[in-house]
Amino acid sequence: MNRLRLAYDLILAVLFFFMPWWALFLLTLPGLALYAWFGEVIVLGLAIDLLFRAPASGVTPLWGTLLALLLLLLSRTAKRGLRFHTPYAADTR
Repeated sequence: MNRLRLAYDLILAVLFFFMPWWALFLLTLPGLALYAWFGEVIVLGLAIDLLFRAPASGVTPLWGTLLALLLLLLSRTAKRGLRFHTPYAADTR
């Protein structure tokens, strides 16, 4: 399973340069559902904010990072409510 996660991370890293931010976040949703902790989404959101943000984008320039944190917290909260999801469902070795 670790090889699958590494391959998934590499695919996201390559697509980071070729896809718009919204499509990339849609592609991270399966990772949020499969893995107990998918912190890569926060790194991806921070990278998008740092590389592609507008110079003056309102209250905070880190909207992608905040969205990634929100998605991560919501997915973890939803997984706790599911009966069939164990804390290490996809991280078994």
